[in-house]
Amino acid sequence: MPALFAHICHRAYQLLPYERTCEMLGDFFGCPMSEGTLANLIGECHERLDEPVQQIKELIAQAPVAHFDESGSRVEKKLWWLHAASTFNATCYVIHPKRGAEALKAIGILPDFGGRAIHDFWKPYFSYGCAHGLCNAHHLRELIFVHEEHHQNWADAMINCLLDIKEAVALAKPTIDHLTKTQIRDFEVRYQNILDDGYAANPLSACPPPMPGKNADGAKRQSPGTCSNDSMSTNRKPWLSCTTLSVPFDNNLAERDIRMMKVQQKISGMFRSEEGAKAFCRIRSYISTARKNALGAMDAIARVFTGNPFVPRVNAS
Repeated sequence: MPALFAHICHRAYQLLPYERTCEMLGDFFGCPMSEGTLANLIGECHERLDEPVQQIKELIAQAPVAHFDESGSRVEKKLWWLHAASTFNATCYVIHPKRGAEALKAIGILPDFGGRAIHDFWKPYFSYGCAHGLCNAHHLRELIFVHEEHHQNWADAMINCLLDIKEAVALAKPTIDHLTKTQIRDFEVRYQNILDDGYAANPLSACPPPMPGKNADGAKRQSPGTCSNDSMSTNRKPWLSCTTLSVPFDNNLAERDIRMMKVQQKISGMFRSEEGAKAFCRIRSYISTARKNALGAMDAIARVFTGNPFVPRVNAS
């Protein structure tokens, strides 16, 4: 039995290809196995994990803060989208042909989510009425570009403002659960003053040099400085949500969770079938969640086949 669990762990967790998994474990355990048998085992594990992974989704849907991200993946040579939903004690991966609203509805977490969704400004996320927090790591990169390539000083000032908020929150966390009203007000005033400087540097009435290409409505694209300034003004509350100590400064949790899935894509190139892609995502969701709860991958898989799969508590924070 340990050999069977190890086969699944090395394929779904260590990301070894089918052939190398069978070869290595045949040598190690003296238990030769064909690729077809391994595929059947993974399929059975996928079926047994239907209920546990549904409970993982419920756990994330009930969390006060959850992280969301998506990245392109290939299934049968076609572009699909790998979606990740993450908390500190749960991970859910779903692969879908679409990237936007249709996929988010099919996954089924955000429609019932009542906490704060941390993401990277992909617009379909805003179609849900939950609170939102935006990844400041993404915006810092945009601001660095505006400052270094377009020499706009307001962008550098905004970088310093966001980093000062991050530092203030880090200093406050060991002793209190929120910044003071004075701190929040001062950051809001400073933020607005920098936005005003940004609009002064990018007046809407001015005619900037034409940008290559056009938007869908035929209008000329705005300059990067104007786009960044508009984003930070229109989405003021999500950008400033990081002044709340319970709201992360960035979306690194979801990005870390999705990174190893991208490694799988680099190794294998693509998923050869839709069924294989979905099985891989479900098993990986289960193993990632188990490891976040201090349960090893081998033990987690063993529990699946002994009728006692690890199930995280739905009411956990």
